[in-house]
Order: sequence, then structure tokens, then C-alpha cells
Amino acid sequence: MDRDLIAFDGTVFQVLDLPAKPKMGSAKVSMSKPDNDSDQEENPAVIAQIIRQSLRRIEHDG
Repeated sequence: MDRDLIAFDGTVFQVLDLPAKPKMGSAKVSMSKPDNDSDQEENPAVIAQIIRQSLRRIEHDG
């Protein structure tokens, strides 16, 4: 399979083609743990939401 990324949300696999050249944007990633005790970064639903938001931005920026 000649694809860049395979995404899995717990029920569905998606094969994604990534852009040949990375887009430089103003996205900021925080490596620190949230103040609350929730495990948001390990929650598949939260991760799926973040991926969808990122893909929408890529589609919009074209």
C-alpha cells in the first residue's frame, strides 16, 4: 500500500495521503500535561476530533 498514513478511530480505518511538502503554519502544540487530571491526550474521541480539525484546516488552506 503506497499511502502516507493509516488512521483508525476505533471502528473505521482511513488511508490518508499527506501533502508532499509540509505546510508551515501557526499551530502550537503544548507538550505539558493539562492542569486537570483528565486523560484527554489518551482519549480516542479527543484525538479523532483533533485530527478532523487539522484536516479541515488543511482542506480550507488548500
